[in-house]
Amino acid sequence: MEKLKAYLKEVCSFLFTLTLVPVLTREVLCRNRAIVISYHNPIPGVFRTHLKYLTRRYNIISLDHLVFAIRDEQGWRTLPEKSLVITMDDGSSGNYNLIPVLDEFEVPVTIFIRPDGISATDSKSTKYLSKKEAL
Repeated sequence: MEKLKAYLKEVCSFLFTLTLVPVLTREVLCRNRAIVISYHNPIPGVFRTHLKYLTRRYNIISLDHLVFAIRDEQGWRTLPEKSLVITMDDGSSGNYNLIPVLDEFEVPVTIFIRPDGISATDSKSTKYLSKKEAL
C-alpha cells in the first residue's frame, strides 16, 4: 500500500509539472521576487551545467544585493526580474575545485563557512575572506 501511495504521489507530481503551472507562477506571479538556492559540495561538472542553465534564465545577484533590497523600502525596485542568489553551505574543501567554474561564469556566490572549521588562532577567522582564501 505504501509503495502504491508513493507511486501515485510521483505520478501526480509529474502530471502537475506538465500543466506548466510552476513555470507560469515563476514567470508571471513571482517575476519581481528572488530565489535563493543552496549547494552542498557540488561536483564541478554538475555545477558548470547548472550555471549554464541558470545564467541563461535568471539574473544572478549577490546575497548583499538581496539583503539591501529586503532592508530598504525602495530596494525591491533595484532587483532585476527573475533574481537568483546562489549560496554554498559548510564551506567544504571541495569548493576549491569550483574556482575555474566560478571564474568562467563570473557570478556572485556566497559560501557559508562553518565556524568549527576555523581555528581560533587563525588570523583569517576575524575578517572576511577573499574568494581564493575561502576556496
